[in-house]
Amino acid sequence: MRARSLDKNAIVYDRSTSKILATLKGHTKKVTAVVASPDVTDEGLPSFIVTSSLDKTVRVWTPNGNKTVYGCTGNLSLGAEVRQVALHPTNSLAVSVQADGTWAIHDLTGGDKPETIFTGALPADAAEGTSNTAVAVHPDGIIFAVGSSDSRIRVFETLTGKCVAAFEGHSAEPDAKDVASLSFSENGYSLASAAHGSAQAKVWDLRKLSCTASIDVEQQPINVVAWDYTGHFLAVAGADARVYANKTWALLAKSDDNAAELTSARWGKDSKELVVAGIDRTVRFLSAPASE
Repeated sequence: MRARSLDKNAIVYDRSTSKILATLKGHTKKVTAVVASPDVTDEGLPSFIVTSSLDKTVRVWTPNGNKTVYGCTGNLSLGAEVRQVALHPTNSLAVSVQADGTWAIHDLTGGDKPETIFTGALPADAAEGTSNTAVAVHPDGIIFAVGSSDSRIRVFETLTGKCVAAFEGHSAEPDAKDVASLSFSENGYSLASAAHGSAQAKVWDLRKLSCTASIDVEQQPINVVAWDYTGHFLAVAGADARVYANKTWALLAKSDDNAAELTSARWGKDSKELVVAGIDRTVRFLSAPASE
């Protein structure tokens, strides 16, 4: 389990002991996102971890066999605050989005050290000063989605950087602001989104380029949307944590034990647990109660 924090560090937890395994120190400002390789070493450690920060960098961390457990093997400098980063399904690339409206693709394993290999920006129709605030990579890796401060969502080709689709996102909602979270379904047909100031989680059909669901969430803020690995469930987290059923959008479960808003949500193995973290400085593992 990886967690971002407000003290410039990223923290790696040992799930089996619920203890801190490593603290990744190096960023000089708030860490905005953490992603880890699904591949693990013989010791059970992610083979690398990628972090982004408001200090305008993306860092790559790998196991070093020392007391610190991980060392920084790549420090990629970008021209603006990095708002989010997402891992490509090849496990060799990462895509980051920046506050100046740019995005970047980083090669994590191809050369002597990680490097930025491709950069791009919002299309000309975006208003001047629009920031990029969220990113997700499609399961097939061919496209990635970028959410921005204008509440809109745009889809880019990974190979060419061309903007191939655009959604209105949450821009029709009067109080909606920047897109906070994006998540592709495992079958690649749907994209879920959340935006700050919005009272809805939305689902977009990538084939019809239309909104197929606007899920009214009782509590704000909504900071995270996350499809599970089967595509049957959508987690929505912010003021609390909720799980909705795909297609019917029935509320299946809700947890409001958090003392402050939740900023992260990830599905665990086989989608049997939901891991959430928040600004109350806790990481919690939520699962359905055992059947009697």
